[in-house]
Amino acid sequence: MNYSYTQAIEYILNLPKFTIKHPLSHTKEFIKRLGNPAFEKRIIHIAGTNGKGSTCRYMETLLLKRGSKVGSFFSPHLIKVNERIRINGIDISDEDFTNAFNQVLPIALEMEEEKLGHPSFFEFLFGIFLKAMYSSPVEYLILETGLGGRLDATNIFSKPIITIITSIGLDHTAILGDTISEIANEKAGIIMPNVPVIFDGSNIEANKVIEKVANEKNSNTYLSLHHKINKIKDLLYIENSENKLDENYISNGNEEVIVPNDFALLNTFIQQLKLKQKGIYQKNNLSLAIAAIYLIFGKEDFLHNKIKYKNVLENFVFPGRMEEIKPHIFVDGAHNPEAIRGFVETIKDLDTYEKAKQIIIFSSLKDKDYKTMIYNLLKDKIFDYFILTEIPDGSRTLSVSIIEETFYNTINSIYNSKEKTPQVISTKNIRDAFAKGEKYIQEKNDKCDLYIIGSLYLVGDIKQLL
Repeated sequence: MNYSYTQAIEYILNLPKFTIKHPLSHTKEFIKRLGNPAFEKRIIHIAGTNGKGSTCRYMETLLLKRGSKVGSFFSPHLIKVNERIRINGIDISDEDFTNAFNQVLPIALEMEEEKLGHPSFFEFLFGIFLKAMYSSPVEYLILETGLGGRLDATNIFSKPIITIITSIGLDHTAILGDTISEIANEKAGIIMPNVPVIFDGSNIEANKVIEKVANEKNSNTYLSLHHKINKIKDLLYIENSENKLDENYISNGNEEVIVPNDFALLNTFIQQLKLKQKGIYQKNNLSLAIAAIYLIFGKEDFLHNKIKYKNVLENFVFPGRMEEIKPHIFVDGAHNPEAIRGFVETIKDLDTYEKAKQIIIFSSLKDKDYKTMIYNLLKDKIFDYFILTEIPDGSRTLSVSIIEETFYNTINSIYNSKEKTPQVISTKNIRDAFAKGEKYIQEKNDKCDLYIIGSLYLVGDIKQLL
């Protein structure tokens, strides 16, 4: 029987209840039985702890603007599962999703019947994506890893045209390892022999691992190195190659960095952009996408499309990342310590920082490093008011009482007895938390900003309330 769209979504959302994480060999067998669909497409593979979603969206935006046809595989979704599969910048239709589902389901059931194991939630969606892309006239596939990289279901292509690794921090430590080096090694698993890799160079420990893996696989490496200049992040590119005939020195204010002339051109382009969306880290993510576009298509193509790129990038908004959903109300998916640090630096960098009170609605999940996240929120003492809530997610749910206790313990360890401490209130209900935040803004006559952070699941729940 063929499933309806509603039945298909119900089936998929129930998969985590009875499937397990499989080895990559299982994914390869699953996709092979589907006919290895879309393997003729040009693959752009992106991994990282933070920023991979934004980098994927930037890549999608730039490719579409130059006239390329693009399929994108993202995770997680905020409201609707269809958001994970995009064709030329538009979420897959319910009809196309259902058609692909009904092609994938018999293979999944066949594997289950043969005691090979039913594909997991992520594997199943990836199968739907590839089936949908096979019947779509797209040229490029942008793949965002779900978790890690080396063993991720997306890591089945031996010859992508380019790989990108965004910033690396501590997240999913129970699965990926509890050191930066271990996590970087998992992310570097997407690097393929003789395929160029562009990576964020903000963590020296991670850099060493990525460069080692790239050297072992004879992959050219391109480093995005960011540093502070005034109130924006400046990006410099370094090409690690033996050809040093066309290099010059550019000062970054503290030291001289060797930068090939062509990459200095990109640096200037990025510096001059005035991005619409808040987020001090966004230019870091954009730099990776711009470098990839340059490497894939070359200098002449970049110069030909530069004005078009500028116009589309300056109007780009990525849902759930410092997104203004109502006047003075922003949602951001920061969900690990590094991302929270980036969020705090963004707030401190805003022109409104000294003028407006900053209010936070916060929650997290049990398997996240919520204690460090809370410490990073509080240590700079810039927020006046916190509303804590609880994300209903079964065994991953973190009780709001535990969040509240952690907040008070952290406040007591940071603030001295003479300092004014932030106000903290709690409510288990997300709708109630949002209502309290809106009421506070109204009472202050819009002279404050409300930020909702801590989890993409929280962001999705809030957006569904609108």
